[in-house]
Amino acid sequence: VDRLGASGLQETSSVVICTVQKMYALLRGETLTDDDQADAAADNTAYEETYETSTPIEVSYNPKVPIEAFDLIIVDECHRSIYGLWRGVLEYFDAHLVGLTATPKLQTLGFFGRNLVSEYTYPQAVADGVNVDFDVVRMRTSVREDGRVTIEKGTTVKVKDRRTRRKRYEELDDDFTY
Repeated sequence: VDRLGASGLQETSSVVICTVQKMYALLRGETLTDDDQADAAADNTAYEETYETSTPIEVSYNPKVPIEAFDLIIVDECHRSIYGLWRGVLEYFDAHLVGLTATPKLQTLGFFGRNLVSEYTYPQAVADGVNVDFDVVRMRTSVREDGRVTIEKGTTVKVKDRRTRRKRYEELDDDFTY
C-alpha cells in the first residue's frame, strides 16, 4: 500500500491512496510532493478556485499513467466529486468504480445509474454471476447435540493473558470441558 507522492505510481504497489486532485496533478505531469498536509491544503482551495466546478475537468492521455493502471477505484465521499469537477479524472481510467457516501445526491445516483448496493438483491447477484448460489445443509455434531467439548489432559493449547494479551503455549494437566 502506497500513498501517491513524488515518485509517482510504483509498479510494486498493489494499492495506491491519494486524493482525486493529486491524481489529476499526476495525469497532467505536474511535480508531486510527499507533503500530505500541504497537498491537502492545496486540494481544498487551489483547484476549486481555479476551475469552473460545474464543468468536469478534461484529462488528456498520459502514457506514464495508462488507463488500465487500476482495476478498482474507490471514491470516498463520492457525492462531493464524482459528477462535477473531477469526473474527468475518474472516467479516465478503465476500472470499476465504487462510490462511498451516506448522502447520495441526484447527480451521484445518475453517475452510477442508480446502482445501489442496498437495492441489489441476492437472487439478482446470482443471476449476474457476481455471487454463487448455495444450499443449506444441517449437520448433527456432538458439540451441537451435547453442547460440551472436552480437551484431553496432555494436549498443548494456546493461552492468552487477558491483561497483557501475550500468547503462550501450555500443556493441560487435567481434562478441560467447555
